[in-house]
Order: sequence, then C-alpha cells, then structure tokens
Amino acid sequence: MPHIAITGDLGSGKSTVAKMLCEKLGYEYLSTGNIQRAMAAQQGLNTLEFNYLAMTNKSIDEKIDNYLKEINKQERLHVLDSRLAWHFVPRSFKIFTTVQPAVAARRVQGDAKRTSEGKAESISQKSKELLERQEAENNRFKDIYHADCRNLDNYHLIVDTSFHTAEEIACFIAESYRLFCEKSPPLKYWASPKLFFPTQLFTEEIIHSKEENGSPVEVCESRRRLLISRGHAALAEALRSNEFIPYKIVNGDLPFNASVLKSWENQFRLEYAVTE
Repeated sequence: MPHIAITGDLGSGKSTVAKMLCEKLGYEYLSTGNIQRAMAAQQGLNTLEFNYLAMTNKSIDEKIDNYLKEINKQERLHVLDSRLAWHFVPRSFKIFTTVQPAVAARRVQGDAKRTSEGKAESISQKSKELLERQEAENNRFKDIYHADCRNLDNYHLIVDTSFHTAEEIACFIAESYRLFCEKSPPLKYWASPKLFFPTQLFTEEIIHSKEENGSPVEVCESRRRLLISRGHAALAEALRSNEFIPYKIVNGDLPFNASVLKSWENQFRLEYAVTE
C-alpha cells in the first residue's frame, strides 16, 4: 500500500482534508507546513518572510526535507501534507488540490488558527498575498530540486475544493485512493459542477441527451472561465446531486452568454461567480 501525498493551492483545505484522511484510514499525519510555521515563529517571522529567508538559507529546506526522506524507511503508512512529498516519497498516491483564489482568500482570512498569516485589508489583497507566497515557494523548489510543484503531470489526482466540504473531499479522495490501490485508477481531473459555465440554454432535452456515462466533460478556458464544450447532460446531473464531476480541458473558443447562464441559475437555484 502506498502513502498518500497531498499538496495544492494555499487555502484549498489540504491540511484539514489530510487529517480527516488519517482518521478514516488510520494513517499517521505529517505536515511540513506545521514544521515550517514553528521554525518561522521561533525567528519572529510570518510564513512569507520565512519563505524568502529560506531562499538564502539552505539549511532550512534540508531540515524539512529530512522529515520526508525518513518516511521512505518506515512501514507505517502516512498522509503527508507537504509541498514536496510527491518528490521525496515516490511510493505514494499523489494528490493536488486546487481552489478558486477568492475562495482561498476568504478561508485563510477567516481562519483564526492561522496566526502566522496576518490579516489583509481585503479579500483581494489576501488573494494576492497567497499567490505571491505560492510563487515564491515554487520558484525556490524549482531552483533547489528542479521540481515543479505546480506541474500537474506530477500527480495522480487533481481535485478542486472550492464548492465542497472537507468531509466530502476526504470521502472522495479516500475512494479514489482505494481504486488506485486496486489498480483501477480514477480519472485524473475532478471538480464541482459549479466551476463550469454552460454554453447551451437549459432545456429538458439536455437531460435526456445521449452521452457516454462516466466520460469527462470537455471544457475550454477563456478569460479564467471553464466553458463547457461537451457534457451538458453530465453537468445537469452533477448539479442535481452536487457530486464531483470529471473533466478535461480541450482547445476551442466558445462564447460566454449571460442569458444561457441565467437559464441554468434559474433551473438549479444557484449563482455563478462571474469574473471579468
């Protein structure tokens, strides 16, 4: 059985999910973030300041890395909440959790336990700070290890956490892990249906259209939106059940239509977060 290595966007809830997975599976929990925050607090620094210090003080990363390398020698299975566990622990089920920037900022800003984060003047400012910290961390890891944490090719499962509870996410990952261990790996990319923007007016005919069950919906990226090019029936079914839906990104240029969006909002009583 492999370990579970989980990383992802700041504010994606990976630490909470990792702890829940430990409870469900009976695995040990190791968080390099906790180790890093403790080291930062000892020096009176916040996490972003400590990341910049680590760019010039190599002993910081060496100390943290050693915790991960030791896992390879242990029989006890772990859930590893760490940026680089996928790199240092090859025998692992590798997960990357994504989240919408504004959702991440609200989570972090409202978490009283994140005393090392500091409060920002606005959600927009906190979002900017989180993205800056992610970039600083990833650039450091690329320089030191030639390891790109944000290259999604490095992972077995990518799941967006923006619109689901930690319990729902943990249950989904636990089931995906079971399939992986049984040599029936799950599809790679998953998200809430609320993340995808429809491009066809909602009609009852959409629900009854013939599509291959279980196939990923196909989406095109445009102005930070994921527009559905194929899979509206699957989208409708997932919106009814609020279950994760598999997807893949394809090339294309689809129009964004507010009237189309409104027809789906009215049908499913939801409101899309439209960014310009």
